[in-house]
Amino acid sequence: MTEGRRAAARVLVVTIATSVAFTLVSVPSAVLFGAVVGGMAHALSSSTPLAVPDWAFRVAQGLVGITVGALVDVTTLRRMASEALPIVAVVFATLLAFGLMIFFQPRVEPSRAAIVYLTEPVFAAAFAWVLVGRRLSTTAIAGAGLIIAANAIVELWDSRKRSAIRRSQAALIEESQAIAENSAVALHQQDAKITAPRG
Repeated sequence: MTEGRRAAARVLVVTIATSVAFTLVSVPSAVLFGAVVGGMAHALSSSTPLAVPDWAFRVAQGLVGITVGALVDVTTLRRMASEALPIVAVVFATLLAFGLMIFFQPRVEPSRAAIVYLTEPVFAAAFAWVLVGRRLSTTAIAGAGLIIAANAIVELWDSRKRSAIRRSQAALIEESQAIAENSAVALHQQDAKITAPRG
């Protein structure tokens, strides 16, 4: 059995076992969460990515689309028609935000991107408080603060490591340039001795 088949079998077995366990304890969307655990089992136990064929992605997208489409109710659509402007505004803003994120994310270091993404729930909580008066509990604020602080510490740690690496690289470059200059001067002096007229 090839490594790819073993990996696929491991994912399948973990997915089925976890889905059954989640179903027995009444976890909603047990198969979805079981599949997530199956994928994570592979990611945590293998150094190679799981090769999922393109057709599998298309089938999964189709199943999600069918499921979402089947949930649409005509009465709900009629109610949505009267609120078309806010719905279009939300869809446009969401597509714009995700479009910008997809465009700029590859240009940002992962630790910095994590800090940026951490601000999403902060802004969501702030807007919920400003617009509808919803407040977070003390426990929720403390938990959010701990998560943000931990990520800030990681970012600071990474930036210190990056700056130390940059300093050592700069020192190596300066040392290499000094060696090259000294070598050039020595070669020039040696050439001058060789070509100097004797007499």
